[in-house]
This record gives sequence, C-alpha cells and structure tokens, in this order.
Amino acid sequence: MNARNGYLLGIDIGTSGLKCVLVDGDGQVLDLAFRAYAPSTPRPGWAEQDPETWVEAAVSAVREVIERAGVSRASIAGLGFSGQMHSTVCLDKDGRCLRPAILWLDHRSAAQVAALREQIGTPQLAEWIGNPIMPGFMLASMLWLKESEPATWDRLAHVLLPKDYVRFRLTGELGTDYSDASSTALLNVRQRAWCSELLRAAEIP
Repeated sequence: MNARNGYLLGIDIGTSGLKCVLVDGDGQVLDLAFRAYAPSTPRPGWAEQDPETWVEAAVSAVREVIERAGVSRASIAGLGFSGQMHSTVCLDKDGRCLRPAILWLDHRSAAQVAALREQIGTPQLAEWIGNPIMPGFMLASMLWLKESEPATWDRLAHVLLPKDYVRFRLTGELGTDYSDASSTALLNVRQRAWCSELLRAAEIP
C-alpha cells in the first residue's frame, strides 16, 4: 500500500509534549492530538524524562486520531517521526532502558565538555563534526555517564535519540537519520559516518 491509497501518521516527540497528526494521501489533515508532559529536574541543572512517557503518549495519541477520524489501522501506509534533538536514551543489549533519558537542556556534563575541548581543541572538534559540543549533547552525556555511573555504562549497548527510541518501540528497528545523527556530536558530517577519531579520543567503543 502506498500513501496515495492509505493514510500517514506524523509523530513529534517534544520536550514538553507529543503531537500526532493523521493525513490522507493528498496531504490533507484529518485529525490532530496532543499529549502534555514535562521534564523532571532531580538536581539543579539536571533535566530527565522517562522514555516510557513518550511511548505511552504516542500510543494514546495515535489511537485517538485513528478512532476519531474513523479510519482503520490497516489503512495506515506509513509513519513519520521527529523530535527533540541531542537527548540521550540508554538501552541495554535487550533494548531495555537503563535510566531516565538525559535531555538536551541538561547541564551536568559541563566538566566533560570542558575536558574534551581542552584535550582535543575546539578547531579540531569543529573540523571533525562540524558542530560545537555543548552540555546535553549525546557525546557529553555519554562521557558523564561513563565517569559518574560506571555500572550503567558497563551495561550500555545502544544510545538513541528520543524519536528513534519511540520508533524502535513501535517498529522494533534501531536506527536514526543523518540530521539527528549530526546533533549527537559523534558524526563526521562531511563523511556521513560516525567520527572514529573522536570516538577513539573519547575512549568510546
């Protein structure tokens, strides 16, 4: 089934809420739904969310728009995902969350960012990844995790961005796209590949 004879769902995983839109094959909006939630701040400068919150919001919003529009689930031809960038979801080898996600507005990794800039240098970092490195970016959060929660780090098998975690839960597929990958501070943007030089320097497998 292609989009012309089916319906499309768009799901956006934001920091303060999830939006879902149902459109027909011509791009006409049939229905919208929103689910509100908020980050938790267990310590000053920290910002986290339980990834299960996004999944529950997505399932609830999708059900609402499908039922309200009166279309069948079998007629959904495709899903599209977008969402908050930089944030880090930590999974074990079985795909289970190891801890709350560390969000893009989190500042706990400021020391790790400063150390990385000192060790490698801002010009070299810019050449490798084409972006600055800031607290809350995936690389910075991973380095904080490595230093501060070694037991969690030892069990870490996958790191995902929020929209990619929801996609994984709904489809069983692990992956991302180049746009979001560039936000992790781990991608060589020119080569469109993970930056092996930076990974070695940061001692990340």
